[in-house]
Amino acid sequence: MSGERIRRASLAASAADVKATLTYYPAGLVQPDHGHGDPHISLVLTGGFEEAASGGRTEARMGDLLQRREGHSHHVTYGRHGALIVTLQPGAADPPRLDAIPARARFGGSSVDETPAWLLTARAALLENPAGQSISHLAARFGVHRVHFSRAFCDHFGVRPSVVRRQAMVSHALALALGKGEPLAACAQASGFADQAHLTRAVKAVCGLPPARLRQLLA
Repeated sequence: MSGERIRRASLAASAADVKATLTYYPAGLVQPDHGHGDPHISLVLTGGFEEAASGGRTEARMGDLLQRREGHSHHVTYGRHGALIVTLQPGAADPPRLDAIPARARFGGSSVDETPAWLLTARAALLENPAGQSISHLAARFGVHRVHFSRAFCDHFGVRPSVVRRQAMVSHALALALGKGEPLAACAQASGFADQAHLTRAVKAVCGLPPARLRQLLA
């Protein structure tokens, strides 16, 4: 399997009137302004994207839960790791349930306006090159102790830097596996995992399925 293109697979949903879809969007893909006819919710499993809509320009990243009302229109640009997204579309009788879900929920916290520039730089470094970064080396780079670095990072972003690094490693590996069709062992090595088994455990923890199964579904 090779070639970067949008890949979709239908999933079994626990409710008969809910349509569940798993979609992989390749790195760098740009979707010009387009609308969605039906309301739905989406969970960003890996990667992320930037969207421009009537409410402005926002970023969606791994772990974000998004609600889309009927007629939602946006322009989307996917990041360097693409995005793996699961979407749930309720049946005709169910859209009112979506009213209880915020337009955007970020599990694991979000940054605040007072976030120091050095922490934003540190987070960007983890996302850009997780395999080449260690928490100890990042802390030393900014002249702080590892414990202080981790505490400050968690205070501002709501999640430990080690978790962000692991999430970025998973996103990078799946971008290679799903977008490029690279062998899983090579994906593991390039993304900072000890071996393919380590990668498999990490992907399954995030997506509920091992990478080999994800490739089968999205072939």
